Amino acid sequence: FRRAKKDNPDAVMVLTGCMAQAFPEDARRLEEADIILGTSNRKRLVPDLLAFLSARQRIIDIAPHTNDEKFENLNVENFTGRTRAFVKIEDGCNRFCSYCIIPYARGRVRSKPLEDLKAELAGLGANGYKEVVLTGIHLSSYGVDFPEDKKETLLSLIQAVNEVEGIQRIRLGSLEPGIITEEFVQSIAALPKMCPHFHLSLQSGCDATLKRMNRHYTTEEYAAGCDILRRYFDNPAI
Repeated sequence: FRRAKKDNPDAVMVLTGCMAQAFPEDARRLEEADIILGTSNRKRLVPDLLAFLSARQRIIDIAPHTNDEKFENLNVENFTGRTRAFVKIEDGCNRFCSYCIIPYARGRVRSKPLEDLKAELAGLGANGYKEVVLTGIHLSSYGVDFPEDKKETLLSLIQAVNEVEGIQRIRLGSLEPGIITEEFVQSIAALPKMCPHFHLSLQSGCDATLKRMNRHYTTEEYAAGCDILRRYFDNPAI
């Protein structure tokens, strides 16, 4: 960061992301940063840039995460140089693993409303993107923040994406082993657009270590999930 400012003294330097959100005092001490922005109000980036260019005064714009925070819609229409689209459907995490700062840096689980997602995917499909990768901080928690009368799950979302015109292939980001149940796998295996590729999280092969990490599964449960995937998908990539 300091080298970049030294090599480009006239550049506007923006420090944003998890570090700024979780360690705001450390971020403030980086004097080369003209704008410091957290993770809860990223839409402020352009207004903050314009304000800095106008006044040339340092801007520190870090808003604390709140429990009733909503998903920040930052829709994308094109991915330069890519043939597949990466679409974020969830942010934040409620798990509080022993070693992880994500719940503090990214806040609690917030899910993208299904209708907003379908509209975004329809636009991507119309722009020629045939493959979509659904991503999130804790993908398996999609929908847990929705009210009961509007409840959705990762499964219901995938089923809805399967119906979007123009999208021909669906891939998933990192998954927790606990979501790999008989019902879930049998249901997604029935979807013609679902790619048999699964990034299944495994932090350790030792149950005692997993417990100390406050992970919510055992090695036996992980292996059982792999067996379920192999039962419904022919040679899945795990």
